[in-house]
Amino acid sequence: MLIILKMMASKSRLSFTGIKIKKMLLFQLWRQSWQNGIANGAAFFLYSVNPIILANYVKASELPVLILPTRIAQVILESIRGIINPNIIYLIEKLSSNKIFDFFRIFWKSYIITLAYSLLAYGLFFVFGKKIIKIWSHGAVNITDFLIFLIIISYLLILLQNLIGTFIVVHGRQPFALSSWISAIVNIIAVLIFIPKWGIYGAVLSSIVGEFISSFLYTLYLFFKQLKYYINNFGVELLKNSFRESIAIRMLNKI
Repeated sequence: MLIILKMMASKSRLSFTGIKIKKMLLFQLWRQSWQNGIANGAAFFLYSVNPIILANYVKASELPVLILPTRIAQVILESIRGIINPNIIYLIEKLSSNKIFDFFRIFWKSYIITLAYSLLAYGLFFVFGKKIIKIWSHGAVNITDFLIFLIIISYLLILLQNLIGTFIVVHGRQPFALSSWISAIVNIIAVLIFIPKWGIYGAVLSSIVGEFISSFLYTLYLFFKQLKYYINNFGVELLKNSFRESIAIRMLNKI
């Protein structure tokens, strides 16, 4: 990698097996990929450590009570992410073409649709999740509405962070390496504090605390910081008008 960086510093273009690669492209790939790798490493570390801690503090009979609803919430999250991801390429295209109004119109549209689907999906999960899990486990697993509620809050925080994080990433930034590790460490500390007191409820609460304090608030700060740039340079009316038009287009599509 050091060799590549030195070559990038001395040449505007690099050639590998006859393919010319722009210096700026390599720089952008490197700048985002290494931070992505560190952030993913934090997530892997957290998911590796959590089961070990749970196994030492929670009875084996209680683990399915936590795992089953968590997996369902995770499946819902991944399906909703499928709505967000296809729009990333359009957002980047509009941004690179300096079509700021169209960029915000697409962003607000995807934001509204994603929030609507997520509230609907997790709302149905809250209403019917208890019955579904009981049928699925043939009556072996009984969970409480409060546990499902906590799990939903945890995954809604992750979803909101993904939404506003997308807005930051399409600007060519990936500043989540450090915050991901802080979130993982805070989560583990919270797990060690909460699980001995509240068992499986403590496990979910620790996820909420770690996600909210270290990841969500930081991402929200970066989101409003980026919005402030657009307000200062293009005016708040651009944001308002693009938001109104995104809603109007959705309503016209339904007619």
